[in-house]
Amino acid sequence: MLAIFRTIAALTRTVEQALSIAGIMVLAIANYAGYSIPRSSMKPWFSWIFYINPVSYGFEALMANEFAGQNVPCAALIPPYPDANIANQVCVVTGAIPGEATVSGALWLELSYGYSADHIWRNFGIIIAFFIFFTTCFLVAVEYSNPPESRGEVLVFPMGKEPEHLREETGGATIDEENGPQGRERMDSGTIATRTTTNGNVDAMKQELVAPKDIFTWKNVCCDVHIKGETRRILSNVSGYVKPGTLTALMGESGAGKTTLLDTYDDRCDDH
Repeated sequence: MLAIFRTIAALTRTVEQALSIAGIMVLAIANYAGYSIPRSSMKPWFSWIFYINPVSYGFEALMANEFAGQNVPCAALIPPYPDANIANQVCVVTGAIPGEATVSGALWLELSYGYSADHIWRNFGIIIAFFIFFTTCFLVAVEYSNPPESRGEVLVFPMGKEPEHLREETGGATIDEENGPQGRERMDSGTIATRTTTNGNVDAMKQELVAPKDIFTWKNVCCDVHIKGETRRILSNVSGYVKPGTLTALMGESGAGKTTLLDTYDDRCDDH
């Protein structure tokens, strides 16, 4: 199933398309796995879904492995007379044989679902074949499908902090999506939005947004917090560095002090 969902994601362009296809497929897979609708009760025009459904083969293998070779004692016999001879009684379960107080699990599977213990390893091989097929489709789709085009053409700068080349090229003008070009469009946070779509402006912004090359380092950093009238140290002489272009995560178990460290800290180290 993971290979199927990966294939759907690779063949679609948007999340909405993938969710729509996956929702319909999961509904068909669940209904035609052989449990909610037994194979003998499936309508001919939809019964073909059972044979291309990998879950149906897995479900048959699991059920056969669980019940084959089991003789389950009968909980109710008819007629329900306490002194009746077992030869004159029968269990009220599919697959029961008159005169026997147990029901064969293999016979119950055969008559109820049409499953057989002889299909366990056959179904296992079919499931492996399904996995290889959908994994191959996923790899091919990822190799040849193009990602959706980016639509992030709007940059927001603080008031007075927009780059000089943008200020010169646009003349301090901004574009309002509703009212058209204006001198400046002030926002609630004291920023202006500048929309540029020409190749020259894009190249200029790329030059402006140069990746940093400096390495951020720290040495002998301590952090003391005051909780319930006492001081607790959550960092003690910690040293480290962060390279540019990498992601550094602050990790720890619940209650370790991650949020407290980011909110505020008291430097108590002599060398920091």
